[in-house]
Amino acid sequence: ETTVPRRSFKECLQRVVQSPHFDMLVGLVIVLNVIVMTIEVEYDGEMANPLDSNTLGVKEFETFFKVMEQFFTFVFFVELVARLLAFGWNYFKSAMNCLDACIVVVSCVDSWVFEPQSQENGSARHISLLRIVRLMRLMKVLRIVRVMKAFKPLRVLVTAVANSIGALLWSMTLLFVLQVIGAVILAQMLRPAIEDTERDLPLREDLWRNYGTMMRSLLTVFEITMAPGGFLQHRKLYDSVSPLACWVICIYVCFVTFAVTRVITAM
Repeated sequence: ETTVPRRSFKECLQRVVQSPHFDMLVGLVIVLNVIVMTIEVEYDGEMANPLDSNTLGVKEFETFFKVMEQFFTFVFFVELVARLLAFGWNYFKSAMNCLDACIVVVSCVDSWVFEPQSQENGSARHISLLRIVRLMRLMKVLRIVRVMKAFKPLRVLVTAVANSIGALLWSMTLLFVLQVIGAVILAQMLRPAIEDTERDLPLREDLWRNYGTMMRSLLTVFEITMAPGGFLQHRKLYDSVSPLACWVICIYVCFVTFAVTRVITAM
């Protein structure tokens, strides 16, 4: 009789963590974590509403968020331990796995080390600890990145974007140069109107907010370039300042927003 060799614990564990069912289960937990995280951000925003000073927190919601945070942290910790036991140090040969492990470690340290200490030491003398806690909480947002690793179609898209990063950077450089040119032209063209004391003060203030400095003009041109219909709010320049300024924006929109961006998109 032939005996089937018994699999070692490590081999069994490798088979489990490499199975599509395990990946799907972890992916569903990550998606659920993202959903709960977005709900918590929405809840915290409503509680911090400065227009409604009578807003009171709901204890059940806050308890739910704390429990779910501990649950997700524990599940991700178990997953990381399982993968480390299965693959050992080879697990860290992938940059994505290293980022994944860092996210899990940050979550564990925040939930099981800094969070209890911040609750016990809430005085002003422990303000440095509270700052570390806030930083750790911000880093936990990187859990959302794990969604890209959990599902194969997303991994394919991320790989495609990574392979085209060179062309993407040159495209962004071209757009940035064109935006700088447009910002300088508009800032210099509208400077006399801003300095004209005979014009209405609200108009001069509005022009300064949009074109008064290089950064303000650049942000305005960026908005015109990227926001659909962003140039429409500057149509008033035709009547209030000069038709020439309005035509400069129209030419910029036709050449950059319409032509250049579509050529880049078609590449």
